Amino acid sequence: MTDRIPNKNFSLGGRIALYLPNRILDFIDLMSLEIGGCFGAGVKFIATEYVGLGAQASGGEGMVGLNRRHLSARGTLENFGDFFPFEARSFMEGRGYTGGAYSVTQHSAGLKRPEDDIYQRARDFWGVGGQVQFITVAFRAIFHPIEIYDLLAGFAAFDPLNDDIGVSKGFEFTSSEKEAMHQLVTQVGARGKVE
Repeated sequence: MTDRIPNKNFSLGGRIALYLPNRILDFIDLMSLEIGGCFGAGVKFIATEYVGLGAQASGGEGMVGLNRRHLSARGTLENFGDFFPFEARSFMEGRGYTGGAYSVTQHSAGLKRPEDDIYQRARDFWGVGGQVQFITVAFRAIFHPIEIYDLLAGFAAFDPLNDDIGVSKGFEFTSSEKEAMHQLVTQVGARGKVE
C-alpha cells in the first residue's frame, strides 16, 4: 500500500543523512500492533490470506496502535467468515494515521484476491498473524513478510516499496490533471469496474 514514487531530485547528502532513520523505519514496518474496544466476538488466524481461518460477528471496534511505521486510530465494522482462500465479508473502515487518512468499504463473497480494495488500503494480503474480538476487547497483531525484502534492500540503498523519507515523494498533479482523473473515476464508476 503505497502512493509514493522515487524522488530523483533528492541529494546524495540527504540520502546519507537519512540512511539510518530509514533503516529504523523499515524495521518498524515489520509489525502492526493494535488494541481497542469492541462489541462482538471473533477470531482469525492468517498465514497470508490464502491461509486465513476464522469468523467474526461484530457491532464495531475502535482500535489504536502502530500500523507499520504509523501511529493510528481506526473505527471498523467487520463481519466475516474466512476459510483459507474463501470468504464472506462485510467491511467498513475509517482510519486516521500519521501518514494521512482513508476509508474503505467492501462487501464480498468468494475467492480472496491480492488486488481486492481491502488489501490495497486497509489490510496486508501477505501478512501473518491474527486478530481477536472478545465481547469488549479487541487485539490485532500482524507480521509483514514483504517488509523484510524492503529492509534488506534498504541496507544496499534500494527502496523497492518507495517508503523511505526523502528518497520517495507523493504524486504531484496539476489542477487539470486532478480534474481529468476525477472525470475518469466518475465515468468508470458509472460503467462499473474496468479490468
